[in-house]
Amino acid sequence: MPNTTYTVGVRQVCDDNNHSDWVTRTVTTSQVGISNFEIQNPEFELYPNPATSEVTVSVNNLEIQNSKFEILTLSGQVLDQFKIQNSKFKIDISSLPAGAYFLRLTSEDSTAVRKLIVR
Repeated sequence: MPNTTYTVGVRQVCDDNNHSDWVTRTVTTSQVGISNFEIQNPEFELYPNPATSEVTVSVNNLEIQNSKFEILTLSGQVLDQFKIQNSKFKIDISSLPAGAYFLRLTSEDSTAVRKLIVR
């Protein structure tokens, strides 16, 4: 709804006894109009999710050349990054502690992000 104010709270939870403090922000929405807009973001599938030791990534709708893939914490810290060589590849996540992460795919002109749960 346009011109509506919300208070948003966020915190990182790793397990029942380990979490960050709450961070709250107030956000006011506004009306935005978009016409003749085409989405050209790279798309990728991530499976299995949740995972324990390895995930498969399948990239669609993207010129792979000059694209990179990153694993990030929920706070945005980059844990690992690499250039994409193929449209389908596996990532070893066995060294990651259990928790939630973001996987970010970046091409020359767009970005896509997916959430990964590691158990």
